[in-house]
Amino acid sequence: MNLEVFEGASTAKEAVDAGKRARQQRFSLYADLHSPRGIRALFKHLPDAECHALANQITQAMQDRGGFPEFLARKVEEAAGLPFGYLDQPYPYPELRASLNRAKRLKRMADARGEAAVGAVGKRNFEQLEQACFGYRGVSEAFYVKAFAKLRKLPKVELFYAQKLRELDEIRRG
Repeated sequence: MNLEVFEGASTAKEAVDAGKRARQQRFSLYADLHSPRGIRALFKHLPDAECHALANQITQAMQDRGGFPEFLARKVEEAAGLPFGYLDQPYPYPELRASLNRAKRLKRMADARGEAAVGAVGKRNFEQLEQACFGYRGVSEAFYVKAFAKLRKLPKVELFYAQKLRELDEIRRG
């Protein structure tokens, strides 16, 4: 685990909780980028009972504010065929950068379409997109293609562009 994860922690419990939250974020990124069909699709190679049990454990850990415990991270790494400690390391930069770029492109496109974009993409997908702009979640190529196709069908909101032009003029004037 990188030291930045523990920055600001004044007790051992705070440091452990920070590590759990960091693992949770890294798993979300991994799942978003490598399994657009959901958590169970990551483990479809496992027997049904084992896949179901692991998916339930992950879902409970993701919903818990406590985060992703180390034992579960090791279990997930083994089941997904990831190297030991993968969820304790920073996400691979090239994949993260590509995801961030896709997210920012989609977010600009969604902003230009106004409130209708949330309905077109879906509320949960839109939340994922917003979080992906900050690196907390991911935007896979499949997600990008689907969302792009849905957003492209929507008309652009002219008020958005007028507002952006006014903001640019104010910046230029200083």
